[in-house]
Amino acid sequence: VSTLAAQEGRITTSGAPNSAGVFIDGKYAGPAARYSVHRSYPVTAGEHEVIIREPRYEEYRTKVTVRPGKTEKVKYTLKKLAEPTGQLGELKLGGGSYGMRIDSDRGAVYLNGQFMG
Repeated sequence: VSTLAAQEGRITTSGAPNSAGVFIDGKYAGPAARYSVHRSYPVTAGEHEVIIREPRYEEYRTKVTVRPGKTEKVKYTLKKLAEPTGQLGELKLGGGSYGMRIDSDRGAVYLNGQFMG
């Protein structure tokens, strides 16, 4: 076993919705599941912050301590946010103004990486 491998562990996630994204120490690690199969992410041993995000749900945030050669399991259930209603805003491009209707079931608006509706 290499020295690096001996200092690594893994983080797995399971919960709902499984379409959520997994962020470890502020960086996107990947989806919580792919084709309903939960994923496992290699990390260095030690403390890590795990955030589970899905735009239409409240995010889940926790800290875990991963031991060398071990897997730390993170279980979550995200709470659904209220559905946005009505026209969400106006989009301005290239100095002009283009009215754009964004229906809540067809799109999402992000501002500085945060889901706005």
